[in-house]
Amino acid sequence: RGDTVLEPVHQREFKPDHEHDDTVTSVGISHPGDLDPARFDAWLRTLLRDKGQDLFRCKGVLSLRGDPRRHVFQGVHMLMDARSDREWGDAPRHNT
Repeated sequence: RGDTVLEPVHQREFKPDHEHDDTVTSVGISHPGDLDPARFDAWLRTLLRDKGQDLFRCKGVLSLRGDPRRHVFQGVHMLMDARSDREWGDAPRHNT
């Protein structure tokens, strides 16, 4: 019937096992075109040296000058990994 009220058989309250820190923020960078691989490498080394312990997670896709492939990177704190990916083809080259 349309006027029947259903009551749950069981109820549970879930509490996350972690707390959020309001001092943690995110930054996103987007830049069209190709990056100079040497300049990007120097910038990244400086960032990791100066702020590596503050970087909880980073990830992105890069377009490096002179390379037809996308480069995918990810990292946690000062640990960073990058891999060549598929070719850009006709897609607009950009960095995120």
